[in-house]
Amino acid sequence: MSTYHSPDFPLHVEEHGDGTFTIHWDEHDPATSPLNSWAEEDFLRAITQGIEDEIFILEEEKCARK
Repeated sequence: MSTYHSPDFPLHVEEHGDGTFTIHWDEHDPATSPLNSWAEEDFLRAITQGIEDEIFILEEEKCARK
C-alpha cells in the first residue's frame, strides 16, 4: 500500500494492492469540505479529467519540442 499526500491540499490517497484507492480528507477544512457531498462518480470524473488534462499538457509540450 502506498499513500499520497499533498502539502498544498489536505487530501490523503491510499493505494491498496488490489487496485483500489481510499481517499481521506478533513470534513471541516474549508479547502476539502466540498468533497463531503461528492459521490463516487464525482471522484471518478475529477480523476479522469485530471488525467486527460495532464495528457493534453504532455502532448502540448511534446509538440512544442518538435
